[in-house]
Amino acid sequence: MSKNSHIGVSLWLMPPPNSLLGDALTSTINGLKPLFHDAPGFAPHITITSNIAVSRQNTQRHVASILDRARAAAASVDHLDVIVTGIVFNGTQFFKKVYFQAQRRPELLSLALISREEFVYLPELQQRVRQEQTWAESNRPRAAAATEPTAVSPEQNEALVQEAAQRASTWVRNEYDPHVSLVYSSIYPIDEAVQQTIDTRLRDVFGDNYAEKGIGWTGGRLALVECEGPVEQWKVLGYRDI
Repeated sequence: MSKNSHIGVSLWLMPPPNSLLGDALTSTINGLKPLFHDAPGFAPHITITSNIAVSRQNTQRHVASILDRARAAAASVDHLDVIVTGIVFNGTQFFKKVYFQAQRRPELLSLALISREEFVYLPELQQRVRQEQTWAESNRPRAAAATEPTAVSPEQNEALVQEAAQRASTWVRNEYDPHVSLVYSSIYPIDEAVQQTIDTRLRDVFGDNYAEKGIGWTGGRLALVECEGPVEQWKVLGYRDI
């Protein structure tokens, strides 16, 4: 897809607004920033999926549609829980430097699968078919091309839905890694003394054995976030509380 016609967006699940845990996570993220020269600030969240393409021409309508469908998917499960199961102090990736690991609960995985299928893979596949049709029509004689529609047929779309579902299932099984980041940074490896400092601060905020006591939240806020450029310039395009 053209970078000029679409913007790269992620779907986040954030703690409930004004919750004690949300405030504690925000305070922790801001408090750990001075330990890393390149660490930006960001809102606490777990990413449901990234790589969502949102139209620049109809951004508000497209955002509202995605959020409404994501909220409906979240409402279809009994409860949507984010539960911490571990801590990583020395990640190799910028966006996974220091983070809480989250339990792969069926409800969370279901939301991730549906979101990846409907908001990432299916639009990509539909766009590919439309581009192939446009290319084919442009290379036909004018009279023949005029008789061929450019829309994706119901039969084609059904096949695309099945392919998107299969790809999303594989992605959830092999790639999706639910986590709650505390630090973004390019620094690696992280000095052991810094890791000890982080551990002490987390124990001060969340108590001893914080990574094993099941801290987390239920429900919360679904947000579509434009994740382009520096982290400080990321922008929330819209949200729905669940």
